[in-house]
Amino acid sequence: MIDPDARERAVLELLDRWPWNLGGVIIGGYAVLAYGPPRYSDDLDIVIPKSAAKEIRPWLSGEGFKLVHHHVPNPQNFAGQVERYELDKVSLDLLADSVRDREAQVDVPESWIAERARRSKLISISGRTNSEVPIARPEAIWALKLLAGRARDLSDLFAISDAPFDRTEVEAEFRRLAAEPMIAKLQAVRAKLGTRKLYVDSLSRRALGTPNDPANTRRWALFTSTVDRIVSALEGSV
Repeated sequence: MIDPDARERAVLELLDRWPWNLGGVIIGGYAVLAYGPPRYSDDLDIVIPKSAAKEIRPWLSGEGFKLVHHHVPNPQNFAGQVERYELDKVSLDLLADSVRDREAQVDVPESWIAERARRSKLISISGRTNSEVPIARPEAIWALKLLAGRARDLSDLFAISDAPFDRTEVEAEFRRLAAEPMIAKLQAVRAKLGTRKLYVDSLSRRALGTPNDPANTRRWALFTSTVDRIVSALEGSV
């Protein structure tokens, strides 16, 4: 069994060595750390420009990473590339050009995800980076997590819901990407927020106490209202 603290320290050391001059931005669970309470993450997700892939691949090989999965793009899927690399404790998903949600059938472009990336030292449960690293802005995290739509993704958004973000920017990108499967998926995601278990689990993640606390019910209502407004704006655009 992998020690999560050892895994996180290995990830932080990797981020300090990463060739950020080639481009790239952190998304996923490690990006959430920049805006909310620390939590363990199973893997590292980095989105890069397609042009950087030919240099980052040999760099990863030189670091000892092995390619364990390569998704070859095709017209029925998308133009981006997804590659999974592993080395000892670290699993890395390298996403080139765009991030695809197959169920929603949309591609969120790397150029939009990397726009106005925040550069800061990343602080985790087990330590921090020594250098400032590029982390996706909250708007990009909201868009990607809503599209992913799993319970953990929604709990992540609740965890960072106190961080300021421009809801209308997410709405505008969703309108640009709008497709019927995407709308259907986001409607299902909105419905998930009505489940008691997700509410309780999300409170536990933030150590906010009892679900019956009026302050918590207000927090959750504000969060679910924000999601509802994003989805409703998309529904009204098609």
